[in-house]
Amino acid sequence: MIITVKDNSEIASLNPEQINEGTVIFIENEKKYQKFENGAWVDYNPDLKLSLYDMNKNLVASQKNMDWRKVENVIKKWNPQGTYFLMYCKDIGYFTLFKRTEGAPEKFHEVFKDCLINVGDLKACDITEEGNGLEIWVKPKDSNSAICMYLFNYDEGVVEFNG
Repeated sequence: MIITVKDNSEIASLNPEQINEGTVIFIENEKKYQKFENGAWVDYNPDLKLSLYDMNKNLVASQKNMDWRKVENVIKKWNPQGTYFLMYCKDIGYFTLFKRTEGAPEKFHEVFKDCLINVGDLKACDITEEGNGLEIWVKPKDSNSAICMYLFNYDEGVVEFNG
C-alpha cells in the first residue's frame, strides 16, 4: 500500500502503526516516492515495481471528491440502453445488479449514488474509452487508496429459465 501525503511536513504526523520496513509514500507537492528502509525515508522509483493501475489507485485517492451533479451529466451523456446493468469491482469483490423498471420510485442516478456512498468517497466517474460503460473511482472509507469499479450493460449476462 502507498500512503499519499501533501508535503514532507505530513510525514512526521503519520501514524507509527502505518510505517513498517518497506512502506512507500507518495509526496504530492514534489511528485516523488519515498520508501522506509533501515529506519529512514529514502528516494524510491516505483516505475518497475508498480503497475499503472496501482499508481492510479494512489493518485486518484488524493483527488477531491467528485460533485454528484457531474455524475448525473456523465450518465445522461452515456445514455445506457438495456434492462440489466452490472457494477463490478474486482479489488473488493463487489457486485450490484441494476434492473431498469418502468415506474420505479427512484431514478438510476439516485440508486447509483446510494450504492457508491456505501462503498466510499466518489473521486471520478467517466465513460470508458470504448463508450460501453462507466469507469468509477472510489476511495473506500477504510483505505488510503482508491478502487476502480465498472458499470456496464449486463443484458447478455442474465439467463432466464423455467422453474
